[in-house]
Amino acid sequence: MRLSKTERENIDRFGCTLKPGSQSLYVALPQNRIGQAVTCDVELQPLYFSCENAAFLCLAFEISSVRLLPHYCYFPFDLKKRSHKQFLAVLLKRRMLELVFVSGRKRATRQIALSKQQLSLIRTNFDLVQTSLKDSYGKKYDFEKALVEFEGALSLSFVFARLLSKRQFTQFAEQFCLESKHVSIERRAESRKVVEAFFDLFEKKLPSFYPAVLRSLPTFWAYLFLVTDTIREFAGDQERLRQFLEDAIACHSKGEEIQELGELPKRIEEYLIPIALVGSAIEEKRAELGPEMAKVLEVLRQGHSLTLPMVRKLLPLVGIPIGGRPGRPPGDYSQEYEWKQAGLSWTQVAARALECDSELREEFNGKAFRDLDGLQQESLRKRMQQRVRSLVRKPDKAMPPPR
Repeated sequence: MRLSKTERENIDRFGCTLKPGSQSLYVALPQNRIGQAVTCDVELQPLYFSCENAAFLCLAFEISSVRLLPHYCYFPFDLKKRSHKQFLAVLLKRRMLELVFVSGRKRATRQIALSKQQLSLIRTNFDLVQTSLKDSYGKKYDFEKALVEFEGALSLSFVFARLLSKRQFTQFAEQFCLESKHVSIERRAESRKVVEAFFDLFEKKLPSFYPAVLRSLPTFWAYLFLVTDTIREFAGDQERLRQFLEDAIACHSKGEEIQELGELPKRIEEYLIPIALVGSAIEEKRAELGPEMAKVLEVLRQGHSLTLPMVRKLLPLVGIPIGGRPGRPPGDYSQEYEWKQAGLSWTQVAARALECDSELREEFNGKAFRDLDGLQQESLRKRMQQRVRSLVRKPDKAMPPPR
């Protein structure tokens, strides 16, 4: 099937094209790679883009037989075109995408089954575009301007950045499955207990934490890339970096935001000083640490597990004491003990402690207990329990009876 002039222009620009009347995306490959089309890894990522000119859905692809040399392409769907809208509607119904790889006169066809997550993203983005077309643009709609802005704002290598490919994950899963058949029933039970403990923590005790982390990961990932790019750009030129940051903050921050940024070094210092102290401990004991670390690395290189005595010997050398109970510095917690002894609930003990302890109140930004979110309230209750238990370890103290 021959490609029209418009379709060839799409391939030159996007790396692939939609052929009206078919349910296939035609993907251009270098001629020497057409033989790999059937076996190569194909990663698909649905993308949504919106600006003042238009909103659209895009399907982006990373195609690679060797991870070091991936091939990227994408196709943006203009939902004001009937053929584009119909293609996506059928795709969601069939849950299968057909790719036709093209190299000169050669063709190779591949069926790609879409995962639940991919289908959900396509459906969600499809609905978002439909809604925005009805409500937001009207006569201002300009798909080409939006597309130009999209092409200048995003890198597909960033979209598909990952440590392990889908094929590698599959290989690991198969390898673990085979190896686990030779593991004792007792070890499997212990492993299952560990997994269930984590799932219980995040699904039952901290149900909002895991989704919140997932939502924030793309932003965090982008910030890491931004820091890396900045270091690469201004390496060895601190004066230019200072001027760049000063200009960026002055131009794009409001007065109160600049004040908040001014507080950031103090907060960072509070976190970094303990790390620096650990670093000093390492420097002081480097002569002793070196041989021990070499032993550890050799054990790991040979595929063996670390023994408990090795870990116990290594941790103090990097500034991590062992043998004592972890936690905050000891204090006078007799007041909390008396409140609990008087029959108050842990919630009431936590609320009173927050009222009476100025340092504790400062830690929670002066908020009352009722104004804390669920995670903060639970954390504070646990801390009160730890305080009371620290007194219970003394000979003249007994654990207050439950309310």
